[in-house]
Amino acid sequence: MRCIPELFPWRMVLLSGLLFAPLRCMNPAWSQSPAAAPAAVPAAAPGTVAPAAAAGERAPQPDVTQAVAGGLRVLARGAREYPEHRQCFACHHQTLPLLALTAAHPLDLPRQTELEQELTTFVRESFSKRTDELRAGEGVGGKALTVGYALWTLRLAGETTDELTDAMVAYLLKTQSAEGAWELHSIRPPAEESVLFETVLAAAGIRHFARAAQQQAGEAAVERTRGWLARQTPRLHEDRVARAWGVALLGGPPEEADGARQSLQRTQNNDGSWSQTAELPGDAYATATAIYALLEAGLPGENTAIQRGLAFLRQSQQPDGSWQVATRATPVQVFFDNGDPGEKSQFISMMATGWATAVLARTATIPTR
Repeated sequence: MRCIPELFPWRMVLLSGLLFAPLRCMNPAWSQSPAAAPAAVPAAAPGTVAPAAAAGERAPQPDVTQAVAGGLRVLARGAREYPEHRQCFACHHQTLPLLALTAAHPLDLPRQTELEQELTTFVRESFSKRTDELRAGEGVGGKALTVGYALWTLRLAGETTDELTDAMVAYLLKTQSAEGAWELHSIRPPAEESVLFETVLAAAGIRHFARAAQQQAGEAAVERTRGWLARQTPRLHEDRVARAWGVALLGGPPEEADGARQSLQRTQNNDGSWSQTAELPGDAYATATAIYALLEAGLPGENTAIQRGLAFLRQSQQPDGSWQVATRATPVQVFFDNGDPGEKSQFISMMATGWATAVLARTATIPTR
């Protein structure tokens, strides 16, 4: 997800060959980025958080709560520092921190309401001056992936439909292909290389935020996406994550949901992790996105595959509370140091920390194995 306000300067820098770091939400830049509730979404609507345990239910595990608290400290510091360097939306410093913050609501941890509102306001201000361009299907670095992530962020914040979300939905409707997918702006693994992941996020944004005037076009767009997804053969880890999550977000028959979950589970490593590619060892980013998608797709947290993945995350958390992942992305924007863990891999590490913190928070009441 590129910085929207810096799109034209970004192109100039690219032409001059001076690019160095990723500042897009999707661009894992040193950041990166994901049944069986097929026709209906799981108990907590996809992209939101399951409700707190009722009286008499299991209490969160203390060690898991501490791990979540550590992750939140890293994410909160990074999210607060980001506006000192950039004024453009980036999923690694808005969406993923908010995902983790909202996932932790049921836990006995201090609510960071002010920060959540700051993140929401930042996202809105990043897009609010570009509504005409959005409606024309233009002016967005990172294309549908950026808009899809931004709409998911607003959904996490509990935002309702308005003129801004109308313009963002209009952008997605304008830029969808006839087959039902969206085109990536560039290939920057792992979070910006899967057309399936981008397409699921975009269609989910349409499905949630399309208002009456856009309803018919929105339903047709989502139906095209469902058909397109069913015809795809997942090739990447992000593809498999998107396929499982997509069935939960967009609906689908039970056999499609089962197949998507099984496809993702089959690629789990012996140590409980998932890998970005078959040649790489497991890491927190790939593992946490897989767990998140499986949870959204209806797999219970007690499931052995999920428990093994959670154990990997607990064991790989750094003393400072972060999860660090090495970047694989080709630099696209001039690097700046936000002070986050990971040095030049700090953006993908922020994403890994956000996903990992969120899945640990969601499963905190389940006894660890």
